[in-house]
Amino acid sequence: MEKYIPEVIEAIEDSLFGQIEVAIPIYISVEMAHEDGLKVMLTGQGADELFAGYPWYRTIVEKDGYNSLKRYMVGDVLNLYRETLEREDKITMVNAVELRVPYLDPKVIKIAMQIDDKLKIRSPKDELEKLIHMELAKRIRIPADLAERPKKAAQHGSGIHEAILVVAQKNGFTEDLVILIRFPWRKDLLMKLN
Repeated sequence: MEKYIPEVIEAIEDSLFGQIEVAIPIYISVEMAHEDGLKVMLTGQGADELFAGYPWYRTIVEKDGYNSLKRYMVGDVLNLYRETLEREDKITMVNAVELRVPYLDPKVIKIAMQIDDKLKIRSPKDELEKLIHMELAKRIRIPADLAERPKKAAQHGSGIHEAILVVAQKNGFTEDLVILIRFPWRKDLLMKLN
């Protein structure tokens, strides 16, 4: 694990904790694909933004109703390059693999934006995300326990977040210092550490 931290920092040209912990599982999978001789990979980037896959979309519906949801989703799609795709593009280039993003095909975006938002989020209290994906998965006979499994961010589902914390503590970083690195605006921790 420790060997990947400097490799990822160099590849993505960023040292922010949040960027690193998200990038490591992607970096490892792309590296493995390259070692297996793959030249092209597909990513699901864009699906959360098009099909209301983030929990904050429910909050938007609860506060502002469905009328505001599409505006936020479009904004998130437009921010994808800056937030995600640039990092993943750098990772794949370092490993000589081409990354394709089928959800960001203009035709897919157009169709997704025409789907009634109530089919994406049944109600603000509904904790299931990406309902359309779940229904499709079940239709193609993916077992319900897999299709309905709650979403986990890459760094949490892969265990990378916890592994980085272990590496940090092994190298003398306290939990407070790691939190401060992740959230530099936490002046309360800065005062505590001084």
